[in-house]
Amino acid sequence: MEIDVDFVSQQNRMGSFRQKESICSYHLKLKPLYYFKMVTMIKQNPLELNMNTQKKRPKIGISVLVIHEGKILLGKRLNENGMGDWAPPGGHLEMNESIEECAKRELKEETNLEALSIHEGTWTNDIHSDQHYVTLTMIVNQFSGEVKNLEPHKCEEWKWFDYYDLPSPLYISMRNLIGKGHFFKLIAQHMISKEIAYLASPYASKDPIIKKNRLSKATQVTAELFDQGILVFSPLTHNVAIDQMTKGSGWDKWRTYDLSMLHQCGKMYLLKQPGWETSVGVQDEIKFAKQHNIPIEEIEC
Repeated sequence: MEIDVDFVSQQNRMGSFRQKESICSYHLKLKPLYYFKMVTMIKQNPLELNMNTQKKRPKIGISVLVIHEGKILLGKRLNENGMGDWAPPGGHLEMNESIEECAKRELKEETNLEALSIHEGTWTNDIHSDQHYVTLTMIVNQFSGEVKNLEPHKCEEWKWFDYYDLPSPLYISMRNLIGKGHFFKLIAQHMISKEIAYLASPYASKDPIIKKNRLSKATQVTAELFDQGILVFSPLTHNVAIDQMTKGSGWDKWRTYDLSMLHQCGKMYLLKQPGWETSVGVQDEIKFAKQHNIPIEEIEC
């Protein structure tokens, strides 16, 4: 036996309507004009009464703080709410959508940028004159694509600004982010460290000549990258001198320290010196970088 779902739904709505109409008809004797208007309103929109009596609650907004080379991306709003204010990309969290999905979607829809890595930031309680938002800030410091204004009816333009020299006026969520002291903490955490690269290279060997050559090559490549304006953390260059003055040695001693440093970096350079395929340390670094979506760029020797 098949059930016509639409028919059943329609009958339920009609039953609800007849019940409301019956109640109103009972009171027509007391206040005819008032309840005539009520019956008319129910016929036009049976759900309107319930909607009008619901309490207003704050909405959830998602803000995407895009950080690149010491700058952040802001757009000049054309929306009635905050018109003329500078704000990061963002929008409303949709039903059944994760916060990460929303941040990536809004960023792509508004700026054409594709987020390659996304991190949790903080929240602000933004009370407008006629609206109330709880805004969740997400951080993107790795992305692909070029900035394009894909919603010119909502945004006049997108521009990059130095984090220490922001435009005015700022949108309320940005003002509150700065006012709570979170903005510069987020910048310090996700901009400065993420601009540093990590240089992975094999080192351990029973032959001291091989170890010396590996250290020398890693330090040489580090210097070359520095000359190119790239900030690099080289575990070999940094750790070997300290290792000689402390107890113990080897990857087991430095593993936690080095992987913690790698986690703070935005890229890993893989210096493919002979022996890198069998190096326990290098293989751990490669695995860790892949697990945390840290891009790997190979350097041939």
